Amino acid sequence: MLAAIKTAAEAGKGLYGMKALGGGHLLERPEEAFAFILSIPELASVAVGMSTAEEVAYNTCLFSGQTVPEEVKSKVRRQPRRLHIEDYCCGCGECLAKCASGALRLKDGKAVVDHQLCTRCGYCSPVCPDFCIKVI
Repeated sequence: MLAAIKTAAEAGKGLYGMKALGGGHLLERPEEAFAFILSIPELASVAVGMSTAEEVAYNTCLFSGQTVPEEVKSKVRRQPRRLHIEDYCCGCGECLAKCASGALRLKDGKAVVDHQLCTRCGYCSPVCPDFCIKVI
């Protein structure tokens, strides 16, 4: 992938990195994940989802090269996470086959999650053709 990124950038394509936190898999190691993506000089930008003021503060510090205050790190790490399915889900069911915990089902033509069963592994997300599923 790094070679493909380099080739595309050399061909004049503007590239930006997405899913720096691996769809939620790297939430426990954000500094390592962001250090990796920021080490790729061919990326013009990085898309990072944020849902709290603490995440904005964390990312602002990190991306500007400042030290992230420990209290901000602590709040971000303690932020509860959940699987979110967008309203525009088409109900194709691809995600159900990937869910080893049985937390997903179809209801009224849309995928829904049982948060009691969901482990927030994120394996359902990459198979969604409409990018409806996220760990937030």
